Amino acid sequence: MVFGLLFSGVLSDFKTDKIPNSLVVSLLIIKIINLFYITHIDYQNSIGFTCKSFLLSILIIIFLYPFFMIGTLGAGDIKLLFVLLIGNRNPLYFLLSVFVLGLIIGVLNNVRRGTFLNRIRIIKEKIRSALLTGNPSELVSYLNAPEHKKEKGVIVHLSLPILITETLRIIIDLFKGV
Repeated sequence: MVFGLLFSGVLSDFKTDKIPNSLVVSLLIIKIINLFYITHIDYQNSIGFTCKSFLLSILIIIFLYPFFMIGTLGAGDIKLLFVLLIGNRNPLYFLLSVFVLGLIIGVLNNVRRGTFLNRIRIIKEKIRSALLTGNPSELVSYLNAPEHKKEKGVIVHLSLPILITETLRIIIDLFKGV
């Protein structure tokens, strides 16, 4: 069920650059039901774990929010991460996997389109300028430029790495018997 919802979220993200809130809420309900089921089985350990994972999810989202504000991370991606981090037994590994997969997909996409080296050069110049002047606005405006938002293939949809990572996590848990 989680896979199906995530898959439909990825399709929606690629078609419309949006992940429906109804999909995120549905995933949240499934996660909460799953956590109550786990809590019912192992009350002592699960309540503490649930609270810790929820608080960690909130902290991670607070940390990621500035990336949304400067336009490098979509709101739907953040919401998906929030929901999938609740009850996740290895949240930092999950996040690292998502971002590494996102990086690989982004690099491969830019290499395929022949824009990789040019983008690296421009971003390097913008970062250097921001460090020298102490003003990151040029870098932020470059990242938020409308031509980037509209140019096909420029935006990395983290929903795909999220789907891949969550699918692998589910498969590994099935083999472990968790």
